[in-house]
Amino acid sequence: MVSPKAKANQAYENLSAKSKAQLTRLEKLSKKDDTIMEQSIAEYMKNWETFEKFVDRVDNWYAKNEKKYIKYMSLYNREMISKAEFKVALGDLSPSLNDVEIHALYRMMDTENIGQVEYSRLYEAIWRALGNKYVMEDDINRLDLDMPDKWIQMTFKVPSFEPFDMPTTFEHLINLDYTGSMLRQLIRSKVTGLATRNIVIFTEAARYAETVVKCHQRLSDFNYTGGAKCAPNEAVIFYDFSMGKIDCPLLTHVRNQELNEKTKKKGTKRS
Repeated sequence: MVSPKAKANQAYENLSAKSKAQLTRLEKLSKKDDTIMEQSIAEYMKNWETFEKFVDRVDNWYAKNEKKYIKYMSLYNREMISKAEFKVALGDLSPSLNDVEIHALYRMMDTENIGQVEYSRLYEAIWRALGNKYVMEDDINRLDLDMPDKWIQMTFKVPSFEPFDMPTTFEHLINLDYTGSMLRQLIRSKVTGLATRNIVIFTEAARYAETVVKCHQRLSDFNYTGGAKCAPNEAVIFYDFSMGKIDCPLLTHVRNQELNEKTKKKGTKRS
């Protein structure tokens, strides 16, 4: 397997002399702001809520603009692009992102600090970064002191199948205050090949329609009991997804239920 650094070196060697000179000038200009940017990112990312909203905003933007992003980046005609090239392109594509946010995205992608990134891995990078923050942000003020019996060693499973090229079963220590939205984010960060936002979570495989965990609902609303963090209870939760290529019966069923509820409400208002 070729390392990111080897890919970056190969990409640079394939450039023309003129392109190398232009790239060198861009990188020199970019380096002047790096120290200030790193300090700004540290402040920006301190707040968990701010970071979570930032990831959600980029996720929503990418879901709507993925084809445009890939097409634009492919104009560089190579897989690995420099920091300056990535920043300039992303600034053109997404005017709503400020300089600090664009630099933050670059740092999420260039984890080995090699000076170049594989632009096609943006989506994977943001959810990997969120997953890492979940692990690191183990807030001491909220753990065993406030929630002594709310911890679960949860196994996440897809009940139907597990693709050979993308393992979908994993374990994670969570607490009963986790919401459906937080669980979805955790799944995306753990199953990095899951390039979809269409995820449904449910507590019983045989009764998925009745046990769907909605975004605002907490695990404490369901039939789960926790234990101490040092001795958590073990439990299983299920999820299913659609990659957009095949129909997912569960997603179709849930969406049909939501549509029926909306139709009933409209009918009630008219009468």
